[in-house]
Amino acid sequence: MEPLRSRIGGLAGCNQHRYEPSPHATGGRMARPIIPVVDRFMQYVSPEPNSGCWLWTAAIFSDGYGGFHMQVDGTTKRLGAHRAAWTLFRGPIGTLMVLHRCDQPTCVNPDHLFLGNQQANMTDMALKMRGKRSKRGLPRGVFIQRTSNPLAAFGAAACYRGSHVYAGSFSTPNEAHAAAELLRARLYEEPTK
Repeated sequence: MEPLRSRIGGLAGCNQHRYEPSPHATGGRMARPIIPVVDRFMQYVSPEPNSGCWLWTAAIFSDGYGGFHMQVDGTTKRLGAHRAAWTLFRGPIGTLMVLHRCDQPTCVNPDHLFLGNQQANMTDMALKMRGKRSKRGLPRGVFIQRTSNPLAAFGAAACYRGSHVYAGSFSTPNEAHAAAELLRARLYEEPTK
């Protein structure tokens, strides 16, 4: 059976196995050379010597993560650059998330990445105190209590498995924040085997 022919006179096929047509087939223009996907990916990486991060220098989206187009399961998809890095250097991701040890969204160093589910992502966020501040500007886990006692003006709590766990009442937001973080660390600590 004879292979299919494309409109420019070359063989048809997927992008990963495509050929470079002759100058005659492209009207005299030389086609761009095909670059292996790992080399194309590494063109957009800038190693940062102090932290060891590989900073992504191409497209960065509004959420702070980089983007990269590559073939996954036979179709070209736009992936987060950190997900592409994991796929290229470590293997398939499956249904898991790719998390950062370094907390740098533009880092694509596979040694700074690890796989986890949504619970692991939230635990990692809580332990590293990366959550947002409240609307009133208080640290995460701190709230103003409605009380006439000035020594108990601020409360502390942590969210664990969908419920708020109360940590106590405090006179300053800093004390309440310290108590909330301590409670959060206790709730989310890894069980010992």
